[in-house]
Amino acid sequence: MTDQRHDARYQARGVSAGKAEVHAAIDRQDAGLFPGAFCKIVADELTGSDEHCLVLHADGAGTKSALAYLAWKEGFPASVWRGIAQDSLVMNLDDCACVGALGPYLVSNTIGRNARRVPGEAIAQIVAGYQAVCDLLTARGIRCIMTGGETADVGDLVRTIIVDSTVCARLERRRVVDAGRMTPGDIIVGFSSTGRARWEEAENSGIGSNGLTSARHELFGAGYRAKYPETFAPEVDPALIYCGPHAVGDALPGTAFTAGAAVLSPTRTYLPLIVPAFFGGAFHIFLLRQYMRTLPMELDEAATIDGCNRFQIYYRIILPLCKPPLTILVVNGFNGAWNAFMGPMIYLNDTKKYPLAVALNMFKGMFMNDTNWNLMMAASLMAVLPSIVIYYFAQHNLIGGIASVGLKG
Repeated sequence: MTDQRHDARYQARGVSAGKAEVHAAIDRQDAGLFPGAFCKIVADELTGSDEHCLVLHADGAGTKSALAYLAWKEGFPASVWRGIAQDSLVMNLDDCACVGALGPYLVSNTIGRNARRVPGEAIAQIVAGYQAVCDLLTARGIRCIMTGGETADVGDLVRTIIVDSTVCARLERRRVVDAGRMTPGDIIVGFSSTGRARWEEAENSGIGSNGLTSARHELFGAGYRAKYPETFAPEVDPALIYCGPHAVGDALPGTAFTAGAAVLSPTRTYLPLIVPAFFGGAFHIFLLRQYMRTLPMELDEAATIDGCNRFQIYYRIILPLCKPPLTILVVNGFNGAWNAFMGPMIYLNDTKKYPLAVALNMFKGMFMNDTNWNLMMAASLMAVLPSIVIYYFAQHNLIGGIASVGLKG
Protein backbone atom coordinates (compact mmCIF):
# COMPACT_ATOMS: atom_id res chain seq x y z
CA MET A 1 0.00 0.00 0.00
CA THR A 2 1.27 3.47 -0.89
CA ASP A 3 0.11 7.00 -0.18
CA GLN A 4 0.58 8.24 -3.75
CA ARG A 5 -3.16 8.51 -4.35
CA HIS A 6 -3.65 10.95 -1.48
CA ASP A 7 -3.58 14.69 -1.73
CA ALA A 8 -0.06 16.12 -1.59
CA ARG A 9 -1.17 18.98 0.69
CA TYR A 10 -2.53 16.45 3.17
CA GLN A 11 0.79 14.60 3.29
CA ALA A 12 2.75 17.83 3.46
CA ARG A 13 1.05 18.54 6.78
CA GLY A 14 2.59 15.36 8.16
CA VAL A 15 -0.60 13.30 7.89
CA SER A 16 -1.09 10.02 6.02
CA ALA A 17 -4.51 8.51 5.34
CA GLY A 18 -3.03 5.34 3.84
CA LYS A 19 -0.52 4.82 6.68
CA ALA A 20 1.83 2.87 4.42
CA GLU A 21 4.69 2.86 6.94
CA VAL A 22 2.38 1.67 9.72
CA HIS A 23 1.05 -1.17 7.58
CA ALA A 24 4.59 -2.16 6.68
CA ALA A 25 5.56 -2.24 10.36
CA ILE A 26 2.71 -4.57 11.34
CA ASP A 27 2.72 -6.65 8.17
CA ARG A 28 4.35 -9.65 9.88
CA GLN A 29 2.09 -9.66 12.91
CA ASP A 30 -0.58 -12.29 13.42
CA ALA A 31 -3.80 -11.14 11.72
CA GLY A 32 -6.04 -12.81 14.29
CA LEU A 33 -8.84 -15.34 13.94
CA PHE A 34 -10.52 -13.53 11.04
CA PRO A 35 -7.88 -11.84 8.84
CA GLY A 36 -10.55 -10.35 6.61
CA ALA A 37 -12.46 -8.63 9.42
CA PHE A 38 -12.47 -4.84 9.73
CA CYS A 39 -10.46 -4.98 12.95
CA LYS A 40 -8.38 -7.66 14.64
CA ILE A 41 -10.21 -10.42 16.50
CA VAL A 42 -8.43 -12.77 18.89
CA ALA A 43 -9.32 -15.90 20.82
CA ASP A 44 -11.17 -15.55 24.12
CA GLU A 45 -8.16 -16.01 26.36
CA LEU A 46 -10.05 -14.55 29.33
CA THR A 47 -12.53 -17.42 29.69
CA GLY A 48 -10.97 -20.01 27.40
CA SER A 49 -14.21 -20.45 25.43
CA ASP A 50 -13.68 -21.87 21.96
CA GLU A 51 -17.06 -20.49 20.89
CA HIS A 52 -16.22 -16.86 21.70
CA CYS A 53 -13.65 -14.26 20.70
CA LEU A 54 -12.47 -10.83 21.81
CA VAL A 55 -12.13 -7.45 20.13
CA LEU A 56 -9.82 -4.86 21.68
CA HIS A 57 -9.89 -1.67 19.64
CA ALA A 58 -8.04 1.62 20.14
CA ASP A 59 -8.64 4.95 18.38
CA GLY A 60 -9.09 8.60 19.18
CA ALA A 61 -10.41 12.01 18.18
CA GLY A 62 -7.19 12.82 16.32
CA THR A 63 -6.47 16.48 15.56
CA LYS A 64 -10.10 17.41 16.14
CA SER A 65 -9.12 18.03 19.76
CA ALA A 66 -6.75 20.80 18.61
CA LEU A 67 -9.64 22.51 16.84
CA ALA A 68 -11.78 22.14 19.99
CA TYR A 69 -9.01 23.91 21.89
CA LEU A 70 -8.93 26.73 19.32
CA ALA A 71 -12.73 27.10 19.38
CA TRP A 72 -12.75 27.12 23.18
CA LYS A 73 -10.13 29.87 23.21
CA GLU A 74 -12.28 31.80 20.71
CA GLY A 75 -15.23 31.81 23.11
CA PHE A 76 -17.02 28.52 22.47
CA PRO A 77 -18.54 27.09 25.70
CA ALA A 78 -16.60 24.54 27.73
CA SER A 79 -19.11 21.91 26.61
CA VAL A 80 -17.28 21.82 23.26
CA TRP A 81 -14.92 19.34 24.95
CA ARG A 82 -17.75 16.86 25.47
CA GLY A 83 -18.02 16.35 21.73
CA ILE A 84 -14.36 15.31 21.62
CA ALA A 85 -15.09 12.53 24.10
CA GLN A 86 -17.91 11.29 21.87
CA ASP A 87 -15.63 11.43 18.81
CA SER A 88 -12.99 9.34 20.55
CA LEU A 89 -15.49 6.78 21.85
CA VAL A 90 -17.58 6.41 18.69
CA MET A 91 -14.49 5.90 16.54
CA ASN A 92 -14.04 2.69 18.52
CA LEU A 93 -17.63 1.55 19.04
CA ASP A 94 -18.63 1.74 15.39
CA ASP A 95 -15.47 -0.11 14.31
CA CYS A 96 -16.33 -2.85 16.79
CA ALA A 97 -19.86 -2.96 15.39
CA CYS A 98 -18.38 -3.47 11.91
CA VAL A 99 -17.21 -6.94 12.96
CA GLY A 100 -20.44 -7.80 14.78
CA ALA A 101 -19.40 -6.86 18.33
CA LEU A 102 -22.54 -5.11 19.59
CA GLY A 103 -21.75 -4.99 23.30
CA PRO A 104 -21.51 -4.98 26.19
CA TYR A 105 -18.48 -2.70 25.83
CA LEU A 106 -15.76 -1.98 28.37
CA VAL A 107 -14.26 1.46 27.83
CA SER A 108 -10.96 2.95 28.94
CA ASN A 109 -9.75 6.42 27.96
CA THR A 110 -6.27 7.94 27.71
CA ILE A 111 -5.89 11.72 27.85
CA GLY A 112 -2.58 13.47 27.37
CA ARG A 113 -2.64 17.21 27.93
CA ASN A 114 -0.46 20.26 28.23
CA ALA A 115 -1.56 21.45 31.69
CA ARG A 116 -0.24 24.96 31.02
CA ARG A 117 -2.83 25.41 28.28
CA VAL A 118 -5.65 22.96 29.01
CA PRO A 119 -7.18 23.40 32.49
CA GLY A 120 -8.94 20.88 34.69
CA GLU A 121 -12.30 22.25 33.56
CA ALA A 122 -11.69 20.81 30.10
CA ILE A 123 -10.74 17.41 31.56
CA ALA A 124 -13.94 17.41 33.61
CA GLN A 125 -16.01 18.13 30.50
CA ILE A 126 -14.30 15.34 28.56
CA VAL A 127 -14.87 12.81 31.35
CA ALA A 128 -18.50 13.91 31.63
CA GLY A 129 -18.83 13.57 27.86
CA TYR A 130 -17.63 9.97 27.99
CA GLN A 131 -20.12 9.12 30.73
CA ALA A 132 -22.98 10.87 28.92
CA VAL A 133 -22.46 8.80 25.76
CA CYS A 134 -22.16 5.59 27.79
CA ASP A 135 -25.36 6.41 29.67
CA LEU A 136 -27.22 7.21 26.45
CA LEU A 137 -26.21 3.93 24.82
CA THR A 138 -26.92 1.89 27.96
CA ALA A 139 -30.40 3.40 28.18
CA ARG A 140 -31.00 2.14 24.65
CA GLY A 141 -29.95 -1.41 25.44
CA ILE A 142 -26.28 -1.11 24.40
CA ARG A 143 -24.33 -1.57 27.61
CA CYS A 144 -21.26 0.64 27.70
CA ILE A 145 -19.24 0.63 30.93
CA MET A 146 -16.48 3.08 31.80
CA THR A 147 -13.59 1.25 33.49
CA GLY A 148 -11.36 4.25 34.18
CA GLY A 149 -8.31 5.36 32.26
CA GLU A 150 -5.21 7.52 32.38
CA THR A 151 -4.89 11.30 32.27
CA ALA A 152 -1.29 12.44 32.01
CA ASP A 153 0.25 15.92 32.06
CA VAL A 154 2.77 15.64 29.25
CA GLY A 155 3.37 19.26 28.30
CA ASP A 156 6.84 18.50 26.99
CA LEU A 157 5.33 16.14 24.39
CA VAL A 158 1.80 17.40 23.70
CA ARG A 159 1.16 20.97 22.62
CA THR A 160 -2.57 21.02 23.54
CA ILE A 161 -4.45 17.76 24.20
CA ILE A 162 -4.89 14.24 22.81
CA VAL A 163 -8.02 12.19 23.62
CA ASP A 164 -7.89 8.46 22.87
CA SER A 165 -9.99 5.46 23.87
CA THR A 166 -9.76 1.68 24.03
CA VAL A 167 -12.84 -0.54 23.84
CA CYS A 168 -13.12 -4.25 24.61
CA ALA A 169 -16.02 -6.49 23.58
CA ARG A 170 -16.70 -10.24 23.61
CA LEU A 171 -18.84 -12.01 21.02
CA GLU A 172 -19.64 -15.43 19.64
CA ARG A 173 -17.43 -16.48 16.75
CA ARG A 174 -20.46 -17.47 14.68
CA ARG A 175 -21.70 -13.86 14.83
CA VAL A 176 -18.49 -12.29 13.51
CA VAL A 177 -18.93 -10.15 10.41
CA ASP A 178 -15.93 -11.11 8.27
CA ALA A 179 -15.31 -8.87 5.26
CA GLY A 180 -13.16 -11.66 3.87
CA ARG A 181 -16.38 -13.57 3.15
CA MET A 182 -17.95 -10.78 1.11
CA THR A 183 -18.92 -11.82 -2.42
CA PRO A 184 -20.26 -10.05 -5.51
CA GLY A 185 -23.95 -9.34 -5.03
CA ASP A 186 -23.69 -8.57 -1.32
CA ILE A 187 -25.32 -5.29 -0.34
CA ILE A 188 -23.64 -2.51 1.62
CA VAL A 189 -26.12 -0.19 3.30
CA GLY A 190 -25.07 3.36 4.10
CA PHE A 191 -26.74 5.63 6.68
CA SER A 192 -26.80 9.41 6.56
CA SER A 193 -24.53 11.16 9.05
CA THR A 194 -26.37 14.49 8.83
CA GLY A 195 -29.53 15.79 10.44
CA ARG A 196 -30.74 14.79 13.89
CA ALA A 197 -31.18 11.18 14.94
CA ARG A 198 -33.75 10.29 17.61
CA TRP A 199 -31.02 9.67 20.17
CA GLU A 200 -29.26 13.00 19.54
CA GLU A 201 -29.91 16.25 21.38
CA ALA A 202 -28.92 18.51 18.48
CA GLU A 203 -28.54 18.49 14.72
CA ASN A 204 -25.38 16.88 13.35
CA SER A 205 -23.38 18.25 10.43
CA GLY A 206 -22.09 14.76 9.58
CA ILE A 207 -18.40 15.72 9.62
CA GLY A 208 -17.11 12.77 11.66
CA SER A 209 -13.49 12.69 12.78
CA ASN A 210 -11.49 11.60 9.72
CA GLY A 211 -9.63 14.13 7.59
CA LEU A 212 -9.96 16.92 10.16
CA THR A 213 -6.37 18.09 9.62
CA SER A 214 -7.20 19.22 6.11
CA ALA A 215 -10.66 20.44 7.07
CA ARG A 216 -9.49 22.85 9.74
CA HIS A 217 -6.53 24.23 7.82
CA GLU A 218 -8.30 24.58 4.46
CA LEU A 219 -11.43 26.07 6.02
CA PHE A 220 -10.16 28.38 8.73
CA GLY A 221 -7.83 31.38 8.59
CA ALA A 222 -8.61 34.61 10.40
CA GLY A 223 -5.09 34.95 11.80
CA TYR A 224 -5.19 31.70 13.77
CA ARG A 225 -1.71 30.76 12.56
CA ALA A 226 -0.14 33.61 14.50
CA LYS A 227 -2.63 33.52 17.35
CA TYR A 228 -2.50 29.79 18.17
CA PRO A 229 0.88 28.33 17.12
CA GLU A 230 0.37 25.56 19.70
CA THR A 231 -2.34 23.99 17.50
CA PHE A 232 0.03 22.85 14.74
CA ALA A 233 3.55 21.52 14.26
CA PRO A 234 6.14 24.24 13.54
CA GLU A 235 7.82 21.95 10.99
CA VAL A 236 4.89 22.31 8.57
CA ASP A 237 5.12 24.87 5.76
CA PRO A 238 3.30 28.02 7.02
CA ALA A 239 1.52 28.29 3.67
CA LEU A 240 -0.40 25.13 4.60
CA ILE A 241 -1.46 26.34 8.05
CA TYR A 242 -4.89 27.94 8.52
CA CYS A 243 -5.01 29.08 4.93
CA GLY A 244 -8.82 29.18 4.61
CA PRO A 245 -11.22 32.15 4.44
CA HIS A 246 -13.34 31.60 7.56
CA ALA A 247 -13.37 32.16 11.30
CA VAL A 248 -14.86 29.54 13.61
CA GLY A 249 -17.73 31.91 14.45
CA ASP A 250 -18.78 32.57 10.84
CA ALA A 251 -22.33 31.50 9.99
CA LEU A 252 -22.63 28.53 7.64
CA PRO A 253 -25.10 29.55 4.89
CA GLY A 254 -28.30 27.56 4.76
CA THR A 255 -27.82 25.97 8.19
CA ALA A 256 -28.07 26.80 11.88
CA PHE A 257 -24.35 26.02 12.30
CA THR A 258 -21.35 28.26 12.56
CA ALA A 259 -18.35 27.00 10.60
CA GLY A 260 -16.62 25.95 13.82
CA ALA A 261 -19.69 24.16 15.23
CA ALA A 262 -20.18 22.26 11.96
CA VAL A 263 -16.61 20.95 11.89
CA LEU A 264 -16.74 20.12 15.61
CA SER A 265 -20.09 18.32 15.33
CA PRO A 266 -19.64 15.02 17.25
CA THR A 267 -19.15 11.82 15.31
CA ARG A 268 -22.47 9.99 15.11
CA THR A 269 -22.80 6.41 16.31
CA TYR A 270 -25.19 4.12 14.46
CA LEU A 271 -25.42 1.51 17.23
CA PRO A 272 -28.91 2.59 18.40
CA LEU A 273 -30.05 2.05 14.80
CA ILE A 274 -28.28 -1.29 14.28
CA VAL A 275 -28.52 -3.17 17.56
CA PRO A 276 -32.35 -3.31 18.00
CA ALA A 277 -32.69 -5.12 14.67
CA PHE A 278 -30.73 -8.06 16.11
CA PHE A 279 -33.21 -8.63 18.94
CA GLY A 280 -36.61 -8.69 17.25
CA GLY A 281 -39.37 -6.15 16.79
CA ALA A 282 -40.75 -4.30 19.79
CA PHE A 283 -44.35 -5.21 18.89
CA HIS A 284 -43.61 -8.92 18.73
CA ILE A 285 -41.72 -8.91 22.03
CA PHE A 286 -44.55 -6.97 23.69
CA LEU A 287 -47.20 -9.31 22.24
CA LEU A 288 -45.48 -12.46 23.51
CA ARG A 289 -44.80 -10.96 26.92
CA GLN A 290 -48.38 -9.81 27.42
CA TYR A 291 -49.78 -13.16 26.31
CA MET A 292 -47.47 -15.12 28.61
CA ARG A 293 -48.58 -12.95 31.54
CA THR A 294 -52.14 -14.28 31.07
CA LEU A 295 -51.08 -17.90 31.58
CA PRO A 296 -51.95 -19.23 35.06
CA MET A 297 -49.04 -19.58 37.45
CA GLU A 298 -50.59 -22.89 38.58
CA LEU A 299 -49.22 -24.44 35.37
CA ASP A 300 -45.66 -23.60 36.45
CA GLU A 301 -46.30 -24.86 39.98
CA ALA A 302 -47.78 -28.14 38.80
CA ALA A 303 -44.87 -28.72 36.42
CA THR A 304 -42.39 -27.94 39.21
CA ILE A 305 -44.05 -30.52 41.45
CA ASP A 306 -43.74 -33.04 38.61
CA GLY A 307 -39.98 -32.38 38.52
CA CYS A 308 -39.62 -30.00 35.59
CA ASN A 309 -36.82 -27.44 35.60
CA ARG A 310 -37.26 -23.88 34.30
CA PHE A 311 -36.32 -24.74 30.71
CA GLN A 312 -38.66 -27.76 30.65
CA ILE A 313 -41.51 -25.61 31.96
CA TYR A 314 -40.87 -23.11 29.18
CA TYR A 315 -40.38 -25.69 26.40
CA ARG A 316 -43.07 -28.22 27.36
CA ILE A 317 -45.73 -26.00 28.95
CA ILE A 318 -45.43 -22.31 28.10
CA LEU A 319 -44.30 -22.53 24.47
CA PRO A 320 -47.10 -24.91 23.32
CA LEU A 321 -49.66 -22.59 24.92
CA CYS A 322 -48.22 -19.66 22.95
CA LYS A 323 -49.28 -20.97 19.55
CA PRO A 324 -51.77 -18.10 18.94
CA PRO A 325 -49.25 -15.24 19.39
CA LEU A 326 -46.50 -17.24 17.67
CA THR A 327 -48.83 -17.76 14.72
CA ILE A 328 -49.47 -14.02 14.62
CA LEU A 329 -45.71 -13.44 14.56
CA VAL A 330 -45.29 -15.86 11.67
CA VAL A 331 -48.16 -14.38 9.66
CA ASN A 332 -47.04 -10.81 10.29
CA GLY A 333 -43.45 -11.70 9.47
CA PHE A 334 -44.45 -13.35 6.21
CA ASN A 335 -46.73 -10.51 5.17
CA GLY A 336 -44.07 -7.95 6.05
CA ALA A 337 -41.46 -9.72 3.91
CA TRP A 338 -43.89 -10.58 1.08
CA ASN A 339 -45.22 -7.02 0.83
CA ALA A 340 -41.85 -5.30 1.35
CA PHE A 341 -41.61 -2.24 -0.88
CA MET A 342 -39.25 0.48 0.33
CA GLY A 343 -36.36 -1.83 1.25
CA PRO A 344 -36.19 -3.63 -2.12
CA MET A 345 -36.72 -0.35 -3.96
CA ILE A 346 -33.67 1.11 -2.22
CA TYR A 347 -31.33 -1.88 -2.23
CA LEU A 348 -32.10 -3.86 -5.40
CA ASN A 349 -30.95 -2.82 -8.85
CA ASP A 350 -31.84 -6.00 -10.75
CA THR A 351 -35.52 -6.10 -11.78
CA LYS A 352 -35.40 -9.91 -11.84
CA LYS A 353 -34.97 -9.86 -8.05
CA TYR A 354 -37.87 -7.49 -7.34
CA PRO A 355 -40.61 -8.87 -5.06
CA LEU A 356 -44.19 -8.64 -6.34
CA ALA A 357 -44.97 -5.53 -4.30
CA VAL A 358 -42.29 -3.64 -6.24
CA ALA A 359 -43.08 -5.33 -9.55
CA LEU A 360 -46.71 -4.17 -9.28
CA ASN A 361 -45.50 -0.61 -9.40
CA MET A 362 -44.09 -1.30 -12.87
CA PHE A 363 -47.61 -1.87 -14.20
CA LYS A 364 -48.52 1.70 -13.38
CA GLY A 365 -48.10 4.28 -16.13
CA MET A 366 -47.21 7.93 -15.71
CA PHE A 367 -50.85 8.87 -16.40
CA MET A 368 -54.06 7.03 -15.53
CA ASN A 369 -54.81 6.22 -19.17
CA ASP A 370 -51.38 4.64 -19.54
CA THR A 371 -52.06 1.98 -16.87
CA ASN A 372 -53.04 -1.52 -18.02
CA TRP A 373 -55.69 -2.08 -15.37
CA ASN A 374 -56.44 -5.63 -16.46
CA LEU A 375 -52.81 -6.64 -15.94
CA MET A 376 -52.63 -4.63 -12.72
CA MET A 377 -55.66 -6.45 -11.25
CA ALA A 378 -54.40 -9.87 -12.34
CA ALA A 379 -50.99 -9.21 -10.80
CA SER A 380 -52.61 -7.87 -7.62
CA LEU A 381 -54.60 -11.09 -7.28
CA MET A 382 -51.42 -13.14 -7.63
CA ALA A 383 -49.71 -10.96 -5.03
CA VAL A 384 -52.46 -11.36 -2.43
CA LEU A 385 -53.05 -15.10 -2.86
CA PRO A 386 -50.11 -16.32 -0.69
CA SER A 387 -51.29 -14.17 2.23
CA ILE A 388 -54.80 -15.62 1.92
CA VAL A 389 -53.42 -19.17 1.85
CA ILE A 390 -51.22 -18.54 4.89
CA TYR A 391 -54.18 -17.13 6.82
CA TYR A 392 -56.41 -20.06 5.81
CA PHE A 393 -54.03 -22.64 7.28
CA ALA A 394 -53.21 -20.54 10.34
CA GLN A 395 -56.70 -19.35 11.27
CA HIS A 396 -57.40 -22.11 13.81
CA ASN A 397 -54.36 -20.97 15.80
CA LEU A 398 -55.14 -17.30 15.32
CA ILE A 399 -58.57 -17.64 16.92
CA GLY A 400 -57.48 -20.29 19.43
CA GLY A 401 -56.39 -19.42 22.93
CA ILE A 402 -55.79 -20.53 26.42
CA ALA A 403 -59.44 -21.66 26.71
CA SER A 404 -58.87 -24.63 24.38
CA VAL A 405 -55.84 -25.99 26.25
CA GLY A 406 -56.26 -24.57 29.75
CA LEU A 407 -56.92 -26.16 33.09
CA LYS A 408 -59.77 -28.65 33.35
CA GLY A 409 -61.69 -29.98 36.29
